[in-house]
Order: sequence, then C-alpha cells, then structure tokens
Amino acid sequence: MSFFGDMLGFEKFNLKGIWDQARKNPERLLLGAADPVGSKMWGGILGKEYQPMINEFGGPTDQRFQDAQAAGIDTGFSKGSHDIAKAIAAMYAGNYGAGQAGIGEAANGGKGNFGNLGNTGMQGLFGGQQEQERQPQLVTLPWNGQQVWI
Repeated sequence: MSFFGDMLGFEKFNLKGIWDQARKNPERLLLGAADPVGSKMWGGILGKEYQPMINEFGGPTDQRFQDAQAAGIDTGFSKGSHDIAKAIAAMYAGNYGAGQAGIGEAANGGKGNFGNLGNTGMQGLFGGQQEQERQPQLVTLPWNGQQVWI
C-alpha cells in the first residue's frame, strides 16, 4: 500500500477499536477512563478491567499497534508519526513543568528550557502576544560561581 493508505488504514483500525471500547463501556467517556491512568484508577474503583483506549498523550496504545499488525495492517509509518507527535507533546509538557518549577530560570528568565515553548501555548506561533526583547543580564553560575552575561 502507499504511505497515506497505510496511515489511513491504521487510523481507521484505531478509531474502530476506540469506538468498540466506548460502545462496550460508555461510562468510561463520562468518567475519563480512556487513558492509562484513568483506566486503572476507575477500573479499580468500579471493580472493572478497563484496557486503555488511548495512550497518555491521546494517541494509539502499543496494544492497538500490535493488534493492527496481527490483523495484517502495516503500522510502520503510523507508528513513526505517532512517535514524533509524542515527542513534541512531551517537549511542550516537560518545558511547561520545568518553567513552573523554576528550572532553567537563570538561563531563560523562568521560561523553562525552550524559552516560551509551552508557557504561552500556541500564542507565539500564531500571532498572539509576543514577548519583549530581553536585555542582557549578569548571572552567577551556581556550580562554579563564575559570572556570565546572557
């Protein structure tokens, strides 16, 4: 099959799997028991064996990829694109958390390790409020006491 045909074939299989799981236990959608954490938590509370419908980033689970391969669907391109999407989502989430924790504050003015990435959402990418140009600052490096301009 072609690149897009393989990807669409897998996405169709994935959506059918999600739909089947939701149809079997519709309360999961109201409870928030679709991802691994919600599935485990609500499954324990309600005494049910919920398998995650999606992964922690909202994409397909590893089990869904295995099931698709067993059904004869080529998942190579889809797995690669979803891995890239997970890496991007993890970068945004990690940077937001780092900014909130103050990690990288001296180097980036409290913006985390990637500047505004994650702290302002998509505003900077799509014409929202832009950050003012920074002025150089004298910073003392905590590990050796050396002062540097950034």
